[in-house]
Amino acid sequence: MTFGIRIRFRKELPAIKSVFLPKGSEEQDERVFTMFSFVGFAGELASEYSITCWDRREAFKAAIACFTSWIEAKDGTGNQEKRALLDQIKLFFELYSSSRFPDVSSDDKIKPVNAAGYRHTISTGETVYYVFPKVFKHEMCRGFNYKTAAHILKQVGWLIADDGGTAYTSKKIQDKTYRIYVFSQKLWEY
Repeated sequence: MTFGIRIRFRKELPAIKSVFLPKGSEEQDERVFTMFSFVGFAGELASEYSITCWDRREAFKAAIACFTSWIEAKDGTGNQEKRALLDQIKLFFELYSSSRFPDVSSDDKIKPVNAAGYRHTISTGETVYYVFPKVFKHEMCRGFNYKTAAHILKQVGWLIADDGGTAYTSKKIQDKTYRIYVFSQKLWEY
């Protein structure tokens, strides 16, 4: 019985999404929509089997109303966790881009006590930021899974992966090799 219910739900879900899932929805919205839709679907089945005395589509309407409230509570469609991560990363650079990131080409051998990495102006004129792993994991990504954060940051073009697609790379800076995360100047466009 339950296997047949799942199959039926999966068959009906694309049609439900095409009508009720808002434009601009992302993965998080779709997952939540699917959960609410399943609750509505279960209510409809209960009505179909005369377990409730609700009108046809009443359970589904209630589930969609709950989903709509959820969307409104989080200020619209889109992944709020992703937005929060991007806001947090950008704020970190806004606060510390000059104070915690000494220039790679600087002759000054004294770096800030709480250095977060280095900054470097490359041949194209773009400034890139080399971030130390502990700073990335424990400060920049505080409250987020750093691996998920790295994936998102690569997707939006802020984090420059190495040739193999790895989020971090090794870089020789002032005669010392560091394992670093390389950030693009694109984050200022956000």
